[in-house]
Amino acid sequence: MITPIALEDEQIRIERGYRRRQRFLGRKGQPRTSFFDHIDAAHARHLIGPEQGDGYYKFAVTHNPYDQAVSLFFWYGAEEKLGTFYDFLKNYPDKIRLNWRILTINGRIAVDHVLRYETLPQDLSALSDRLGLPEDLADAMQGIHAKSGIRDPNRKVSDFFHQYPKSKTLVDILCEDELALFNYSLDQLP
Repeated sequence: MITPIALEDEQIRIERGYRRRQRFLGRKGQPRTSFFDHIDAAHARHLIGPEQGDGYYKFAVTHNPYDQAVSLFFWYGAEEKLGTFYDFLKNYPDKIRLNWRILTINGRIAVDHVLRYETLPQDLSALSDRLGLPEDLADAMQGIHAKSGIRDPNRKVSDFFHQYPKSKTLVDILCEDELALFNYSLDQLP
């Protein structure tokens, strides 16, 4: 499945000769269905159907929940639209749980391979080898900086959690499974 991305990144994908976003048929006999970026595993499985989906090699990317929380805060408008960082976490818990829903169905990992955002180039290279691709995905993605430039580069992740100490507790609770499974911590971040 090739989902849509930002227009400027879609243009880079086309210029490099890769396929555009694509629609796929849903389960046999059902009308065409659109997939979208960040689709959760349960929704994708429903659209594809378990028989067909079980035959696909599925992979997804996870991201340290503390770092992701700060990125999402900026993506959705930061203080101008959302109030404080703590307010954002408290008022939009589903946004913070997004990665877990992409990776799991009923709390169980539903993909065959999980790549880490923190080691994405190495993980993409390993995935390329695993799939026997003629080109290394990490090399192919050089120069694509989707969603970059949104976050304030002068503010460290740890600053948000020091400024709003209850925020760490919220992320600990919301992302308990992901933190444990991937051994993520706030101490790993600047």
